[in-house]
Amino acid sequence: MNIVKSTLESILKECILESLEIIKEQKEKDRERSWTWTFEHHEKFPTMSYMENGLPSFHLNSYHKIDYSKFLMKDDRYNQFSSWKKYYDYVLENEDLRKYFQLMEFTTLNKNVKEESLMFYNKMYTYYYLTDYIDSYIHHNQNSLDFVESTFKVQFEKYFEAISKKKLNLIIAVPILFIIFDFDEYKIDERISIKRIEEPVQLARNYRKSYNSSSHDTVIGAATHAFYINNWTIENQVQMSKEFSLADINSFREPRAIIETLFGTLRLLLNVETGYCQILSIPKGWLFRGKAELPEIFVASERNYPEKFENYGWTEKKLIISENDLNNFSLFFSKLNTQQFELPVKRLNAAFVRKNDEDSIIDITIALESLLTNDSTSEIAYRLSVRVTQLCKLSRFRDFENNEIFELCKKIYNYRSAVVHGDIKRIEKTKSLSVVKSQEIKIIELSAELLRHLIKVMIENDIKHTKQIDALLC
Repeated sequence: MNIVKSTLESILKECILESLEIIKEQKEKDRERSWTWTFEHHEKFPTMSYMENGLPSFHLNSYHKIDYSKFLMKDDRYNQFSSWKKYYDYVLENEDLRKYFQLMEFTTLNKNVKEESLMFYNKMYTYYYLTDYIDSYIHHNQNSLDFVESTFKVQFEKYFEAISKKKLNLIIAVPILFIIFDFDEYKIDERISIKRIEEPVQLARNYRKSYNSSSHDTVIGAATHAFYINNWTIENQVQMSKEFSLADINSFREPRAIIETLFGTLRLLLNVETGYCQILSIPKGWLFRGKAELPEIFVASERNYPEKFENYGWTEKKLIISENDLNNFSLFFSKLNTQQFELPVKRLNAAFVRKNDEDSIIDITIALESLLTNDSTSEIAYRLSVRVTQLCKLSRFRDFENNEIFELCKKIYNYRSAVVHGDIKRIEKTKSLSVVKSQEIKIIELSAELLRHLIKVMIENDIKHTKQIDALLC
């Protein structure tokens, strides 16, 4: 970009110095009065505490942090600042900055737009941005109104990276709902880990919830750790497009495939009830617009967790997972992260978050068929039953005998058939199975457990094709 770094740095430094003096003067005036309403606070600023079960809880407080941006914006006070006018003129004169901020008067979108509207739009990304920039500087400077060169340098370098780099580095984080881990970090591979979410990130993700989120606020916050995917890059688009893109779940096609496998591995190894509702994009080495001292985080929302979580699920005692519980996680993740298991893992995850058993059984049977009958479309139920039985000879499923495994598969398909045909009476009749001591268990629970078992058997025995299963018959 055709931006002179030293010039922009000098102008922003002038803006901060002049603003600090204005704020100091107002603070002195306020001390002479018995009351003051000059400095307002950030509305709905997050604070954090913990529930009895160890999950975090967040509260929005409107009297927690002074919002210096409101003071600088009030009554268009910024129009009096010579340094700010200098910044505004510099942005308008620089073609790259005009394009990056999409200043309205320089685009084809300004036809038939009133002058006031053009000015308002331009000020959003010039003067209005500066108010947030200076508020963030003060809070990062521990609320001191003295200028500190080192604080300014760190902030400016991140800002310049945000507007000048062709590619921007990101860390993608996916909070893992309703599970507590007793470690700080567990490395899955060189790029991916399960890591404790640091408090600034916790606060920022709960403050910057996606506008289209339909999840309960307490569910959103109920995560101590996240899957962290490092070394991700994006093209540096114009500012508004970048913000929209990182808030759009459809922008995450490639990382979502990895996320599916990560949650699939967790469910495969531990049979846990979990899920996610946010994909966080955490800038690495760059920052355009912070809020007080909070880091800039972009949030994309997707409701991907069991429906029961919404019904006060956060009040229940939660599973605590140790590093020992995650033995073989890296191995299973690497094995599952292949085309062979892509569809089965996707359907396994879907089965765990469906609203009802009828939808889940469809997911599970599709997963089974993808694993075991992808070589033919004939006699699917029979061939699947035979191959399931052969796999269970390698590793026993519960206490089922071989003939009982075969019958179990038939019952799974009877239930699926009843669901597909909408036969209510048959659904009720086939949804449960009598097991030991006349106890009944839901077919959906057995089928989900069986699917997990079969995937593990195939991974542990390095079975990559149905021909290998058929060879066991010989």
